[in-house]
Amino acid sequence: DGSFATHAVWSDNIYVSAADVKQYEKMLVSLTNFLSSHGLMWKEKSLEFLQTPSLLPRKRKSEAKLKSLTFNTDAGPITTVQKNSIASLGTHISEDGTDFDGIAHVLAKGTSAYWAHKDIFQSRLISRKLKFQKYMQLIVPVITHSSSVWTWCQSLVQKLHVWENKTIRRMMHVKQ
Repeated sequence: DGSFATHAVWSDNIYVSAADVKQYEKMLVSLTNFLSSHGLMWKEKSLEFLQTPSLLPRKRKSEAKLKSLTFNTDAGPITTVQKNSIASLGTHISEDGTDFDGIAHVLAKGTSAYWAHKDIFQSRLISRKLKFQKYMQLIVPVITHSSSVWTWCQSLVQKLHVWENKTIRRMMHVKQ
């Protein structure tokens, strides 16, 4: 029918998706006025935005980034602050959609999970088949947690391949 989602509520967070600053302002002012009419207000310093190319004025896309945006509402002015990344669903989303800090954290968790089960993975008495079964059961779910919000790009795939190859070589006792 031509409609699309403009915001989503997740736990105590509201994510707004706007094509440009004007649409962002309209939605934020509308949400603020609605909250105000019910006796509610945003938490102080809780409004943040990621600056994507669509939030820059068309003539200034190559100029410096916005630092904050202030809008007037029925309840008074509200200010949103520009962030480099925003935490969401166990990951940090950056302006370009990547999350390399979050990926590094997930890979560190995967390494910790590996070492937590080192009696299985480091044993020379356990078959490769059983080690791979345990790897798929115990390690892969840790690594793929929150992967649904990752932006899949070549560099992310490369990081995952490097980590997995290193882990499997360690498991198979291959000298590095």
